[in-house]
Amino acid sequence: MASQQSTEPFPTAGDETTEVTHSLSHRDERGTATRPTASSSISSRLRRLSITFEESGPPEGFMAATGGIASSMLTGRSARGTISSSIERRDSANQPQGPSPGPIRTNTIHSVAEEQEPPYMPSEPFAAKSEEPSATAAFPNGYHFPPKHSFWQSTRDASITFWNYFITPVGFLVTVYGLNVVAWGGMLFLLLCNASPAMCHPNCNDINSARRIWIEIDSQILNALFCVTGFGLAPWRFRDLYFLLKYRLGGQEAGLRRLAGIHRGWFRLQRSTDLEPSLGPDNVANRPSKADSDPIPYPEDKIPDAPLTGVRARATAPWKLDFVIWFMVGNTLLQCVLCGFMWGMNRYNRPSWSTGLFVALGCIVAIIAGLVMFFEGKAVKGVEGVPVSQADMELLARDRERGIYHFNNMGDKDEEKNRKKKIKKGHGEKETSKEHGIMNVETTNTTRNRSISHDVTVYARPNNSGLSPFQQPHSRTNMGLSYNTYLTSAKIYGCKTCKAHLANHEDIISRNFRGQHGKAYLFHSVVNIETGDPSERNMTTGRHIVCDISCRQCKAIVGWKYDKAYETSQKYKEGKFILEAELLCNVA
Repeated sequence: MASQQSTEPFPTAGDETTEVTHSLSHRDERGTATRPTASSSISSRLRRLSITFEESGPPEGFMAATGGIASSMLTGRSARGTISSSIERRDSANQPQGPSPGPIRTNTIHSVAEEQEPPYMPSEPFAAKSEEPSATAAFPNGYHFPPKHSFWQSTRDASITFWNYFITPVGFLVTVYGLNVVAWGGMLFLLLCNASPAMCHPNCNDINSARRIWIEIDSQILNALFCVTGFGLAPWRFRDLYFLLKYRLGGQEAGLRRLAGIHRGWFRLQRSTDLEPSLGPDNVANRPSKADSDPIPYPEDKIPDAPLTGVRARATAPWKLDFVIWFMVGNTLLQCVLCGFMWGMNRYNRPSWSTGLFVALGCIVAIIAGLVMFFEGKAVKGVEGVPVSQADMELLARDRERGIYHFNNMGDKDEEKNRKKKIKKGHGEKETSKEHGIMNVETTNTTRNRSISHDVTVYARPNNSGLSPFQQPHSRTNMGLSYNTYLTSAKIYGCKTCKAHLANHEDIISRNFRGQHGKAYLFHSVVNIETGDPSERNMTTGRHIVCDISCRQCKAIVGWKYDKAYETSQKYKEGKFILEAELLCNVA
């Protein structure tokens, strides 16, 4: 007996197996004793259908599909082609797991706005470097938002996402539906604008003219297309309204929890931020404390996926859920009114204002509700993270080794700059630049007196690599007028270490650059510098051949020079200079 237990290849059956076997045998005995009636079989099937309907998400409509594709373009990567893997699951896999109390249900309903797992994460989290800005550092669990992609790459990824959606049966039907709405809607717009004078016989407003006849045909077709979504999604819309009324009028939290599970892609319950970051659909049934279930949707396996960043998004204001549900129901009700006018009256006695009014109202309420879901979903992704492909992770690691950092947020944006940036109040008014760095420059729209000429020698090391075909700066540098900035001629930037003059800020071309130490400026020309050997670097805007530039007096590196840009859109930077704001000071 002991040897048998020691060599047993499978764990012994627990109470759960015994209980299931007992229930099956009991069911067989009951079926042998009394055959179930047809009515009980039908009622059980109806019950199962009712439960499935209560927990199901609404089918993806045209607006939802469009929002999902747009969302994938903003994040920069297609979510469908990723490998399902995350930091949280990787960490939990390394921890011993207790016996599961039962089978874990998996969510088979895919929503466009839901979060996806990142396809690839590094085996070791990024170690923060001492010189790395805090805005670019990775999260404590090692997650980093994907870097910003070029417009061409984002468009390519969005096209791949759309194609993967289009080749599915639902995607094909939704695309055909959307094209019909756009085509017939565009035709109606052209007819209303009298774009075809040949159809105005005997005149454009005659009831029997070809123009009025085709307006009627077009309106009936559009009304039928709107009925597909207005009436086809009505069961799910009124189901959501029923749960909402249970919460608002009956005070039942279960109604709100059900809605949170249905709209898990963008809605978060109150106190959901108190949940463990590793809690997700796969392990919610095994959580230690099950007393307080209010922050968790119902059914519990509808809980949002564990945040990739390890930080949960803030709770969503409940009024936004009311807003979306009532507007979606309003779209169905307005469609009923429109059908009453279109089908209950003919074109001879139907009021001319009825069709345009209710078509516009129905579209407006649906678009507004869709925008609320889109922006709330985007805000959730901005906190909890978006999928990161293996190529993006490799790019982030490669840029870190080169000292090129990416902002750790959605879109790779400089949030500090956006927060401090002021809106111009009017032409000719002064504006104080509050961009982070050591320089605060007062700008004005008045023209400068004359350019400042610096008779200095610019030393450059010989270029033996043959990578840079461009000439080095001449010995006499004339600071000319910049492309888009008018500044006073009294401001001169110098080396922070030795105060040597380096550039006149009239030659700033752009301030929207990032260097190894934060903010950086692109200059027309600089002086008193030495250039190093050219080297190839893969930056966020593409591959470049650059040379480090250092102060001629103290030899401190202050930036780099662009020798060559491989991307056509970046050719304007060739021969221009980058100076780091943290390494400069105002000397005049």
